[in-house]
Amino acid sequence: SRYAAGSGGSSSNGDVNIVGGDGAVGFTDNNSSTFTAYGGNGGASYFGGGGRGSERANGDGANGNAYGSGGGGSSSNNGGGENNGYSGAGGIVIITW
Repeated sequence: SRYAAGSGGSSSNGDVNIVGGDGAVGFTDNNSSTFTAYGGNGGASYFGGGGRGSERANGDGANGNAYGSGGGGSSSNNGGGENNGYSGAGGIVIITW
C-alpha cells in the first residue's frame, strides 16, 4: 500500500518565487509475517534534496539539509512504537540589488 506524501511549500511576494517539491510516497510491506510501514523522503528544494525516509523497521527519518527541503518520514514494524519524522530545513531569502 502507499500513503500520501506532503505537498511542497509555497513562496510569494518575491521577484522570483520557487515552490518546494512534494515529499516522496511512503509504503507498507504487509506481504510477510510482519507489517512494516516505511516513511518517504522529504521534498526537495531548488537547492537540493530532502531528508531520507527511514530505511529500516522502527526507525527515524533524517532532517532536510538543503535550504527549504523537507524532512524524511519514520517507519514502524508491527505497531512497535512511535518514531519521529524529521524537520525540514529552513528557507532562504536572497536579496540582490
